[in-house]
Amino acid sequence: MDSNYNLSETDILVIKSILQNKKVEEIEGNKDSIINSARKLASLGIVEFNRTAIPKIVLTERGEEALKRGLPEVILFNFIKTNNKRDELEKSGLSKEEINAAIGVLTRGGFIKIDKDQIVILKDIDELNKKFEKLNEIKLNGIKNEYFDEFLKRGLIRIEEEEKINLTLTEEGKKIASNLGNLEGYVSNLNKEIIKNYKNYKFRAYDLNSTPYILYNGRNLVKYFIDEVRKIMFSLGFQEMSSNYVEEVFWNYDVMMFRQNHPDRDIQDTIYLDEKGDLDISLLERVKEVYLNGIKGLSFGYGGKFDESESSKLILRGHTTATTFRYLYYVISKNLDKNYRFFSVSKVFRNEAIDFKHLREFYQIEGMIYEDGLSVRSLIGYIKEFYKSLGIDKIQVKPTYNPYTEPSFEIIGFYDKINDWVEIGNSGMFRKETLYPLGINKNVAGFGLALERALMLKYGIDDIRLINGSESDLDIIRKYKAFKLW
Repeated sequence: MDSNYNLSETDILVIKSILQNKKVEEIEGNKDSIINSARKLASLGIVEFNRTAIPKIVLTERGEEALKRGLPEVILFNFIKTNNKRDELEKSGLSKEEINAAIGVLTRGGFIKIDKDQIVILKDIDELNKKFEKLNEIKLNGIKNEYFDEFLKRGLIRIEEEEKINLTLTEEGKKIASNLGNLEGYVSNLNKEIIKNYKNYKFRAYDLNSTPYILYNGRNLVKYFIDEVRKIMFSLGFQEMSSNYVEEVFWNYDVMMFRQNHPDRDIQDTIYLDEKGDLDISLLERVKEVYLNGIKGLSFGYGGKFDESESSKLILRGHTTATTFRYLYYVISKNLDKNYRFFSVSKVFRNEAIDFKHLREFYQIEGMIYEDGLSVRSLIGYIKEFYKSLGIDKIQVKPTYNPYTEPSFEIIGFYDKINDWVEIGNSGMFRKETLYPLGINKNVAGFGLALERALMLKYGIDDIRLINGSESDLDIIRKYKAFKLW
């Protein structure tokens, strides 16, 4: 047995599988153990460990539903053929939201026109039948087509990244592999049966006389980075907010004007708990009123129904903006004559696939500004000054859509490692509909920034799992010294 490496049974299995040209997913055994073994072999210089992410297009629940019963615009068009009265469209079986969206599609496409209280058909819907076929085509082969952007915007499809891991033997690994016969048959994991019959087994050797390299206790890179972020926010005049990991659906979605059928609320994306929380009923009623009917003279609301029983459900929060709205209500709305800048750096939780730039548990930098003369230019200035203080200069903002901000801006940073721009945050000016129930009339700006992605940009780390989570690479975490601004 080679005491320099002390290879386990799983290590030997991985090496043999590489020799047999097996893919990682084809190796029998616990997948986490196999990945951990591959990482260990890579750290020993025996294996080269490479990950690639392959984009994959899949249908959402809404897309699957559209394939089962038909696209809303097709259902509505067929209904209009027999009943073209505008005030009876709800008899089509579609929700008010689906009806409004379907009318938009049919009107823009020149299929119908609205004439007072009636709807006039202008042409047949052959093109829409083609659209249905194209949605089914995406389900079957996962390839983009001419309707990709529309389907994505309507929440019928989403992009997932299928991860591929490639393992190859280094020159040292090939030497080890040529000697596998002498390494097999050794036990590295004990159980009751092995201990009872120990004379029948050969055990993995340990060198008790060697002196290991001692790494003394200290804080890792992520914690140092959080401290630097906090210092920057303090230097920009922000106060720190305290927050909870568990939130009511009301604070995470309702008060922010997320539709109650928004795909983010699905159990596939949000982590729900069994308990329920307590809410301010008067605030809930005000939010419900704006949600349904909008603000008189400004907006019309979503219409339809508002299920109050959903609002008190508890979840692991999906973003720290829930904390911002708590502070807007409990602090700012009680002190409207004062100016405030608040921030927090805390964890959020998403029920999503893990890949090189996504985790289920990660840090978010939350910022909120309430002050006189606040504008979009002010917001962008704060964001760029923050990243400049971190040493990240290649920053851009581009228009996007959020249910709770208008205008809204996606923040992208240039990632030298892949020579491309990547999303690192989101921002915008809070919609009047979100502030009106709180009694706030002045402009409020907000931003949510991905801490780990900023760290990756700064240090050129190409996989988020290496710095946070169960697959963290301790060598990378220890490699970088925390930078100092003062």
